[in-house]
Amino acid sequence: MVIQRMCSNVLEVQILPGSNVGHTVLVSKISLAPSDINLPFNLKTQEFQIRLVFAMTINKAQGQTFARVVLLLQEPVFIHGQLCVAFSRVRTLDSIHVKLNPCIYKL
Repeated sequence: MVIQRMCSNVLEVQILPGSNVGHTVLVSKISLAPSDINLPFNLKTQEFQIRLVFAMTINKAQGQTFARVVLLLQEPVFIHGQLCVAFSRVRTLDSIHVKLNPCIYKL
């Protein structure tokens, strides 16, 4: 997902992969409280259930290894060596996904 707008209690996000690609949805904060009722204080927090991810170019990824990689190939790769670099950033093929406009393919 890509965050389109952030408010204090809700995020407006656009879905990138899957059958709902392009749809906009709202993600609200959820309340979290510990399950241990014997604590001497009340603890309650609200947070968005999202995970921060980073994006970089194929050239910037050279020499690095990642747990998971998603390749956004909305245009043809300019140099065939770039594709080799992109595919070699993960240890297993299960950890790489390729997004060709408009679908995501899992290798």
